[in-house]
Amino acid sequence: MISIRIGKKKHPLPVVIKKYIAGVVFAHIAKLAFLTLHLKKQKRISLVGHRLNGNLKSFGEWLIANQNEYQVDFFTDDPAHYKRLKNTDNTMSTYSLQNLNHLKRLATSQVICTSHGPAFLGPWKNSKRRPLFVEFWHGAGFKNRTKEETIPRLFYDAVFVSSPEFKKFHKGWGYSEKQLFVTGYSQVDSLTKAPNQKELQNIRETFGLKDINKKKKIVLYAPTWNSKNQELFSSFDMPGEKFLEELNNIALKQNSLILLLPHLNSTFKLPENLPGLRIVSSKGDMDIKPLLHLVDVLITDWSSIYTDFIAMKTNKPVIFIDTKPTFYGYTLTPADRAGAKTEDFTAFNKQLSESLSNPAKYLKKYNKEMDRVRKKVWGDTLDGKSSARYFETIKEIIR
Repeated sequence: MISIRIGKKKHPLPVVIKKYIAGVVFAHIAKLAFLTLHLKKQKRISLVGHRLNGNLKSFGEWLIANQNEYQVDFFTDDPAHYKRLKNTDNTMSTYSLQNLNHLKRLATSQVICTSHGPAFLGPWKNSKRRPLFVEFWHGAGFKNRTKEETIPRLFYDAVFVSSPEFKKFHKGWGYSEKQLFVTGYSQVDSLTKAPNQKELQNIRETFGLKDINKKKKIVLYAPTWNSKNQELFSSFDMPGEKFLEELNNIALKQNSLILLLPHLNSTFKLPENLPGLRIVSSKGDMDIKPLLHLVDVLITDWSSIYTDFIAMKTNKPVIFIDTKPTFYGYTLTPADRAGAKTEDFTAFNKQLSESLSNPAKYLKKYNKEMDRVRKKVWGDTLDGKSSARYFETIKEIIR
């Protein structure tokens, strides 16, 4: 079957037609049909993205729970995901960017909020009757952007950022002072307050960990996306299956469970007979953030899950696999990795064992650095009120 690469992945030709070509064509038709008419704008906030997760999901849930002034919709750019969502019980209405009737509803929204840019809606940017566009983004991490990468979002009416430091980065990418608002991230509001025992039990059930002894330490291994190695978790130049076997041995020796979190785009499958390892699915609309409350140690490389993890005010060990980044330039720098940087498996084994057996000793080396990086990434926004700031700021720009 013919496959075409779009962005980070190759897609079969039928998917390219149904998702990408249809998305672009319908967006242009909708612009001509709905944004040239004087259609009355409705008090509606529409969330637009690949999946209903991250900042979109947490803000949407906050809106439904805390206000009744605005309708709340979710629009996905993925027809397959829309099909799955419409057959499940969701708290908000779900629509498709590949449906012209749905696009009419989107065009009459007051605000469109996105987490990965405008998707197929770029042609709407010059229309005087378009909804307001607000960008949430989806992570405050290491990866820098070029001005060219930012061009598709420079028309936005507002961009919400995590801290004054990240506001400076955004200015360097071409955004104006008028566009930028320091709000924090809605998706970390739930991390700023420790859950009670009932909430912890609910988290265990959600992630299939009810059977795990509460005294067993939980390690989360969450690498960033690597398009050249989607199939296996591997590092230190070890074959993937060998590396997983060694991880399994560490887990069994340390009486711990190592959870593997593949990237959303990954096709990874865990081999059998590795009882110390489990997969945590990041697909669909599952919110991974609550799981971080259960995690005792985080293993990562350059993933922005690191900054979500340190949004919790109780420091916990982080171990970095010191791989060469696959992106251009930095926002956070390599020096902002507040944890052990391991270049070979021997060092990794030693640091992971120490962080599990004596976390206080481990953290003594890194507490000050974690506090410094937390301030750099999140400023003063870790008060659990970022969703409320989103809403108040949106109401201000509507006026």
